Amino acid sequence: MLLYDANLSPNLVEHLSDIFPNSKHVFSLGIQSSDELIWEKAYEKNLIIVTKDNDFNKILEKKGFPPKIIQIKRGNCSTSSVVSLLKENCETIIAFTKNPEAGILFLV
Repeated sequence: MLLYDANLSPNLVEHLSDIFPNSKHVFSLGIQSSDELIWEKAYEKNLIIVTKDNDFNKILEKKGFPPKIIQIKRGNCSTSSVVSLLKENCETIIAFTKNPEAGILFLV
């Protein structure tokens, strides 16, 4: 379902597995930091990219979606803060995944 970017902790997979099962971290796919490669893998595996990185907005503008993007608009924050943010917005995220018109979701 979700693909956590390199700028987020790999521990998110475990912390959120009850809400977002089958999610992955880019490291588990053997990807280090190439945004284009992350984009392609997310497309191939039908995953939604979760990131703090603004570069995915540029790719989205150029290529469109899928894949969809969830962008976390917080500066440096702890993994527990990201977990809380995603849990608090679970219903919004699920609605976003089902909306064929939406390509990006900003979480603040």
